[in-house]
Amino acid sequence: MINKTLKTLFFASAFAVSLLATPLNAHAAEDGPVFFMGEDIIHPEGMVITVNEITRTPYHGGLGATAQKEDVKINLTLMNSGRASQQIDLLSDFRLTIGEHLYSQIPEELPAKQNEIMINAGTQSRIDLTFRVEQGNKEVPDLNFYMNGSLLRIICDPQLGDIVAGTEIDPTDIPNITRAANILIDAGRFTAAKSLLEVALVKSPDNSSLLLLMAKLINQIDGEEKAAYYLRKIDVTRMSGAEEATEAAKTAIRIGYSNIA
Repeated sequence: MINKTLKTLFFASAFAVSLLATPLNAHAAEDGPVFFMGEDIIHPEGMVITVNEITRTPYHGGLGATAQKEDVKINLTLMNSGRASQQIDLLSDFRLTIGEHLYSQIPEELPAKQNEIMINAGTQSRIDLTFRVEQGNKEVPDLNFYMNGSLLRIICDPQLGDIVAGTEIDPTDIPNITRAANILIDAGRFTAAKSLLEVALVKSPDNSSLLLLMAKLINQIDGEEKAAYYLRKIDVTRMSGAEEATEAAKTAIRIGYSNIA
């Protein structure tokens, strides 16, 4: 899966739609290739999707409303880089996951069929999707995009998006850097994770969390000997605690370097 593409050459039309979401049976986040806000993601059919912005605002509801709700609005761009026109159904092709809750979309005041848009080859549409969810759940939403039997999952966290893009890496923000790297590793995006950790290590070369994560990653893609290089650089006096020290020792033993442990 390619996660970057050329910027769009043409702009077709803006299309805004307000959608009401209702939770389906609660379950864990759906499986699918994982990407971040700001990335230009190419679907195998040639459709490029980019999540530009996310906002969350309270929804005050109508008469008799009891549960507190909020609207999660996601602004995205769809660009058709293929040779044929593509039809997108805004009601069935997008869902929102927050924690273990999956929200599907139901139109509030849309005329029939207005939820379906056609994106011609070489054009793009900028779209607003609004999901109504329970207020108070501050977990990061995932936007799920379904197309022709396949699924793309986009983590709608602006801060993580900036970190992955390399546009805003604070060397002191180790928790978010390691979080983004772990997500990339879990998604099988090893090259992107390695690039992120390399940039972070230039600014924080002695950080034990970064070195340990890089050692585990390198062990998967480049072998035990190169992973040991990063383990040897870890200063036990700089570790965040016993849990991290234990994890470092386990990693060393796992790759066959028990002498480092």
